[in-house]
This record gives sequence, C-alpha cells and structure tokens, in this order.
Amino acid sequence: MNNKNISLSFKYAIQGFKIAFLNEFKIRLHCAIVVVVVIGGLLLNLSILEWISVVVSMGMVLITELINTSIETLSDTLHPDVSEGIKNTKDIAASAVLIASTTALIIGLIVFIPYLCQYFKI
Repeated sequence: MNNKNISLSFKYAIQGFKIAFLNEFKIRLHCAIVVVVVIGGLLLNLSILEWISVVVSMGMVLITELINTSIETLSDTLHPDVSEGIKNTKDIAASAVLIASTTALIIGLIVFIPYLCQYFKI
C-alpha cells in the first residue's frame, strides 16, 4: 500500500467518523462520556494498567456503536420498508453495543470506585 492509498484511507475514515458524529446522537453521547472519563482519569492519576483497561473499553464501545450505525444506515438504505430480517439484524447489532457499554461500565466502576471511595473517605 503506497502513501497515497494510506492517506486516502485515513481521509475516508475521518470522513466516516465526522458523518457518524454529526448525524448520530449516540456517537456524540459516547464521545462526551469519553471526554469525562479521560478528564477523571487524568485528575485521579490512573495507573498504566487502569488506563489500558479504560481506553480499550471506551474504544470497544465506540467501535461497536460505529458498526451498529453502519449496519442501521445500510439496512435502512437497502430496505426502507419494515422487514423482520432487517429488524432482527439491527437488534442484534444494537445488542453488541449494549454488551460493550455494559462491559465498559463495569470496568469503569472497578477502576474508579476505589479512587472515589478514597477521595470521599468512604
């Protein structure tokens, strides 16, 4: 792959993220949560392993949300009418986001609760 192809790949990927960010509330919500978590992590001085856990879990949520959005967009474009197969496909993709988000929440609680308990002397 030459430099021009790599450059175009990045251009298209950034363009895709912009489209998703501008058109999907859930993407903006997840990005806002990422900002809050990163600020919290910086303030609490997370360890390297804690950062790895938090970053991987946040990435997992954003990735699954982007894939879910892609599936929904493609499904709605190809089959705008109500279809049980399309509904099932979209529901399955949404369940991936639910699992990723729940996993990220659990990891976040495991990482942040000890710091918050120490801070509030609980």
